[in-house]
Amino acid sequence: VVLVSPVYVDSLPGPVVRALEQVAVRRQGVVPGYPAFAAVVCCGFPEPRHTELALAISRLFAGETGMKWLGGLGFGMGETLGGKAPDEAGGSAFIIRRALDAAAESWAKQDYVPKSALLAAAIQRMVAAALADPLLGDAGDDPDLLTALTPEEARLYREQERDPVDAFA
Repeated sequence: VVLVSPVYVDSLPGPVVRALEQVAVRRQGVVPGYPAFAAVVCCGFPEPRHTELALAISRLFAGETGMKWLGGLGFGMGETLGGKAPDEAGGSAFIIRRALDAAAESWAKQDYVPKSALLAAAIQRMVAAALADPLLGDAGDDPDLLTALTPEEARLYREQERDPVDAFA
């Protein structure tokens, strides 16, 4: 199961939370570990911190309902897609498409989100921050790629034993 959701006020929107609550009630007493659960969230702001809470809620939901958590990706500057699918939009949508393709391939195998997808998501946020209005404050001040990961993405990145794959390969 993959939850794909916008971020509203740094969290999942109310209707999504209500749907998760209903799923949680129905999953009481089921055998843990199945199905697997992952999340993709997108916000309008470039800073990754705006997706952190939604990803944390998703991870906790997976744990509370006995689903295997496969990780999540958070993207910023959602309006750069212009309402189009990532493969149809230009600009940094190329990076989003790469991250989603890599994640989908791993998730289809019931595996964690790969490092290449985590790095591509971080790169997308750095590009978005660099393009953002300078009045947004510290959006583009930190050039270190790994600090562009959300805490959840950084945890998943560190836990993986595989060598990182070039996010643009």
